[in-house]
Parts: sequence; structure tokens; C-alpha cells
Amino acid sequence: MKALEAWIWSTGVAGSQDATATLSADEGFGPVSVTLPAPAPLRLALSTWGSLLTAAPGLAHTYAIVYDETTGLITISADGVFSLTFAGNLGNAFGFTSGPWAGAASYTGDAPTLLRVDLPGLDTDIADPAEDVDMLAFEHGRSVAVGFGNYDAISVGAWLYDPQWQAMSAGYLLSGRLRIYTSSGWPWSADAAGILGYLDADVVSWSRLDRHRADESLTHVQLRLARGRT
Repeated sequence: MKALEAWIWSTGVAGSQDATATLSADEGFGPVSVTLPAPAPLRLALSTWGSLLTAAPGLAHTYAIVYDETTGLITISADGVFSLTFAGNLGNAFGFTSGPWAGAASYTGDAPTLLRVDLPGLDTDIADPAEDVDMLAFEHGRSVAVGFGNYDAISVGAWLYDPQWQAMSAGYLLSGRLRIYTSSGWPWSADAAGILGYLDADVVSWSRLDRHRADESLTHVQLRLARGRT
């Protein structure tokens, strides 16, 4: 598995319109909203939302929200009929672009989610230490410094089919925090999570957008990432 997955921001405050934190289900007695309690990568966020809907007062069904790696589609289902609404930009980010969603027990997005792409190829490098200090002045034998950098810089090259690039260019996977999955573990032995096959890092910049072989319809984008140290 090689994939880029966006983290979804949330303040955890119920009723807040910050970013894409809230969705609602209605089983016939009025909509019940659930809010993601903290930022999370897409698949963890989906599982959390499903559990929150199942446990929510005012809802009786058992809910599941899943992502299909083959199609890129998200499905929201329950063991009974319900209607579905989204707050903010969440519906579009999920790939639910043509509502309303009512009168059924399962709904699948009509477009691939903008929050994840499963890639035909991924280039990774070993992280470079970036312990930088920008010098402001040197006076009386002492240095005055600002801008301490205590992070690791990571370069990732993502290979995408053209339709995937169109989704990625929406921006969710070109900014903020990403979870990067690799097939055989991350080449960074200092990071336990990386050894398990993924790494969380923040997008610093992206460049070098290249087209390769029109008959293969492949696009290559180079991402510059940073992972802070604790």
C-alpha cells in the first residue's frame, strides 16, 4: 500500500464550523450531529465518526463509515434507514457532491474522496536532520539567534494517474498534515511508527510537477515535508 492521506482538522467543539468537523444523521426524529473530537487522519476519523454516531443519544442504529482503497469512495451505512447531512466542506471532501441523502440505509460518495489517494508509485528518501539556527547578530562575544529549527526534512515523490492529480490539486493533500503510507515500512529507523509503514508529517512545499508518457497518463509531484521533534 502506497498512499497519501490528509489529516482532518477539528477543534472538538460541538456546533463549531471550524474546517470539516461535523456530520449529522436523522432517523426520523430530527438530526443528531457528531463532532470529531480532535484532528485525525482520514481512516481513523471515519472510524471515530462511525462510533460517535452509534453511541449518540437520539440515534438507535449501528453506523459504519469506510473507505474503499480500490475505488477511492467513502460509504456511510447503518442497520436501518437514515438521512445524512454534512457541515461545512465535509461533504465535498468526502466525495458526496450531489445530495440530498435520505430514505436509505447506505450512501456512497459519487466521486473519490479528496482526502486520500492510493498511488501507483511513491519515492521516499531517508529524512535529513534540520537543526538550523538563523543568526540575527553577534555582539560582545555572544550570539543572538532566532528561528531555531528542530525537525527532520523529508522528500516524497508521488506518482499519480491524471484523475488522481485533479483530486489532489483541490488542496487537502498539498497542505497541512499528511499520513504517508509505504508498502515495506518507512526508511527511517528512528521512528517506530515509520517502521510499521506510515509517517505523519507537515507539508512545507511542493514542486516539480511533471508529466510522464502520455499513453500512461502519469503525473509526478515532489513534496517537501517536515516532522517536528519532541
